[in-house]
Amino acid sequence: MEASKYFEAANYITDKIIRASKMDTAKMNEQEKQMMGAFCFGALNGYSLENRISTVQIQSAMIAILVQKLLYDPSVAAQFFDFLVKCTEKDYHPAMNVIIHRGVEGFYQLEDTNKLRENISDIYKIVKKYDK
Repeated sequence: MEASKYFEAANYITDKIIRASKMDTAKMNEQEKQMMGAFCFGALNGYSLENRISTVQIQSAMIAILVQKLLYDPSVAAQFFDFLVKCTEKDYHPAMNVIIHRGVEGFYQLEDTNKLRENISDIYKIVKKYDK
């Protein structure tokens, strides 16, 4: 897939997720940004697996999303991306691994905004519950 079409698809997926969440990315705290980043990473991976996208394209698109949509500094976004990749191994960080997998499910829910919103909301409720 041509890089520009992939970036367009990645932005479309991310925008749908953010809109469905009804959250303002500029007002998210760090924990919320990390959850949203992990969820979007999972959704982007779902799309990328179906379309056989290279890891280089996934990396560049995800870092761009972290910078442009979640307002991370580019160097922090690159470090966070590396962390997310490590979190695809269940034992590395089980909680983030679950959020990433919920994001993969989210990719398949893109056309059902209510299910997508419910998926995202459930994650936030569970994390907030155990954060106290």
